[in-house]
Order: sequence, then structure tokens, then C-alpha cells
Amino acid sequence: DNSGYYDIHRDLSPDTSANGTYSTHLFRREALHVIGNHSLNHPTEPLFLYLAFNAIHDTISVPESFYASDTYAELSTNITYELRQRAAGAMFIADQAIGDVVDELKRTNMYENSVIVGVSDNGGNPSDGSNNWPLRGAKKQYFQGGIRVPGFVHSRLFDSSRYGSLYSSLFHVSDWV
Repeated sequence: DNSGYYDIHRDLSPDTSANGTYSTHLFRREALHVIGNHSLNHPTEPLFLYLAFNAIHDTISVPESFYASDTYAELSTNITYELRQRAAGAMFIADQAIGDVVDELKRTNMYENSVIVGVSDNGGNPSDGSNNWPLRGAKKQYFQGGIRVPGFVHSRLFDSSRYGSLYSSLFHVSDWV
């Protein structure tokens, strides 16, 4: 980047040790550290952790090592479009990282007292290999494919008789509260 700016900071200082690290791996590692540290040092205090993976967002990429993996071999057998392979790979890596975070919450006995929210900010961009079918439109458009996205809220704290409930009406991310 020739802009003279650095995206990754620790507190107020640039964290140049993150240079060359795939962002999903970096964010995963930091989330696991925060959860583990919190469970040791502040076990009775609540923790708010905002974890926003961006590798599937725009200009989608996967680390070079992914192309040598068994997962990539399986993806490339089932998905022939290269950009779609990359998008599926980035989503697969994010999915693994999310699973690791949930496993860490369980390992540290924080899972039973957690609320986990998953949401996207917009539909996918077909020029990056995304596919919003059967919805019309894409990212940066006001058609369903650009604004209608899946989301979920999960917690063992919720009434178990409502597990699996589905809300299909209009809902905005600011309505979580």
C-alpha cells in the first residue's frame, strides 16, 4: 500500500507484526486471545467481542497456502468458476474461524452465558464470485440481492421453546436491541 497508512493497530500504534498475515487468521487469533485472557483475568465480568471478518467482503482473497489444501481440491472439483472458488474458500476459512471462536467460548466455560449474533452488511458482489440467486441485484444496489441477507442470534440464555424460530418480516440490524 502506497498510501502511507496502516490498517492494523494495537491500541493506538500500528501493528506491523501483522504484515503479510491473512486477516481472517489474524482476527481469529486475536479473538481467541481476548476470550482466553478474559476468562482467566475477569471470569465474572461480561465480555463484549465484536469480530468482523472482512476477507469475504470485497476484493475477495484467500492465502496462497489454501490452494494446496484438500479443501481447495474439493472446491475446485465442485466449483469450476475461479472467482467463485475464491469466494467459497474465503467463506470456508471464515466458517472455520467462527467455529474455533465458539469452541474457545465452550473451552473457557463462557459459551453458556454468551449471545452470538451473525449478520452480513449487504448482498454479495458477482464480480468477486458471489451469487445472490434467486434474488435480483447485488452489493451497492437496492434490489433484494443487495440488501436482503441472512442473520441469526444464538444463545443458550434464550427460551428453549423458541429455538429455531424464524422471523421473515422486515428487520434492520439496528433492531437487535
